Amino acid sequence: MIKPVYPYPLFVSLTGQCNYACSYCFRGGGAARTGANYVVKHFSRLLAQAQALGVSEVRLSGGEPLLVPEAESICAEVRRHHMDYTLVSNGALLEQQLGWLSCYPPRTLWLSYHAEYTTPREYARVVGVAAKCLHTVGVHVLAKDMDDVPDLLTMAVSEGAKRIKVLYLTPTGDNRSREVTGRVWTRDRVLALAEELRGRARTLLELQIEMALLRESAHGLSTCVLRSRPLLSLDYDGRAFPCCLTVGYGPAAMGDLSRETLAAIVARTTQPMERVPCDGLLPQLMAGKETCPLRILKLTVRGGHVEEQV
Repeated sequence: MIKPVYPYPLFVSLTGQCNYACSYCFRGGGAARTGANYVVKHFSRLLAQAQALGVSEVRLSGGEPLLVPEAESICAEVRRHHMDYTLVSNGALLEQQLGWLSCYPPRTLWLSYHAEYTTPREYARVVGVAAKCLHTVGVHVLAKDMDDVPDLLTMAVSEGAKRIKVLYLTPTGDNRSREVTGRVWTRDRVLALAEELRGRARTLLELQIEMALLRESAHGLSTCVLRSRPLLSLDYDGRAFPCCLTVGYGPAAMGDLSRETLAAIVARTTQPMERVPCDGLLPQLMAGKETCPLRILKLTVRGGHVEEQV
């Protein structure tokens, strides 16, 4: 049997538009963010090429993907190809979309918390509504929001969230000119959080920490997540980037689907990096003063125990 060429999830941004305009958005999304949407227009072709390469999961995001009129047909097509997909949403438009999402369910529906637009209680309510209709609901929260709302995750888990990602406030996009600070997340703090949530979880719970502050001992380019695995990400205009953090940053572009096949672009992602794609994008990283914002620690709460996967 021939091994898949790209046995990893494919990150796909369906739009740059968003009904929110958070001050810290690393994509710089908003209502005015428009442009030719190559990915939506040619999604069937993209999906066929991805499946031929061995891609088994498509990770759909934006902007806000539920703003895309074709979102239902796109998710249905992924399912018809017997592929998994995940969907990242701010949840504002979710309740009127739950009917078709239940028919073509994502492997995980990720709901992001945005303190500038919603309250913790309303966010937890939407998580609960989604959890009643879908098998797996995950939550994205920023570390800074957990400092402001200490019970944010316990509320979400109590409402049925099964997967959790705690994210580092990335110094890119609209947040690029700001100094990023925050409470340092040590392994002990993460383990304590997992133990706290263990009592609230109804079933298996996955906790994932993605932030530079987690690893105080390693800094600079050696922490680049791309040294471990590809994170090929496609922007809605058809351009390909080596990492979700670099999507839209022109100098990091690896190719363009309007001019070449996905297979040609994938061939380049498996080659050793000649330069770091965050060059000029994450000055703290380039200066060796910070770790990659995608450094990851995973914990699983299983059978009353907390298991760590680094």
